[in-house]
Amino acid sequence: MPEFKSKLEKIIEHLKIEIASLRTGRASPALVEDLEVDYYGTKTPLKAVAAISSPDPKQILIQPWDKNAVQP
Repeated sequence: MPEFKSKLEKIIEHLKIEIASLRTGRASPALVEDLEVDYYGTKTPLKAVAAISSPDPKQILIQPWDKNAVQP
């Protein structure tokens, strides 16, 4: 029984983290900041290569720091 309780507590903690990252009705940088992008052949989190902001409730603005790394 203690093993089950320990696993259940881990699941609940993970769920709390996932729910905390959800934002309904408003654009949130948290929705995209952990997406991985190809940065010179290496998978890199978007937040490591760009500034991510939400200038208004329905828009997410992504501004890469290295403009040469962006491909159409």
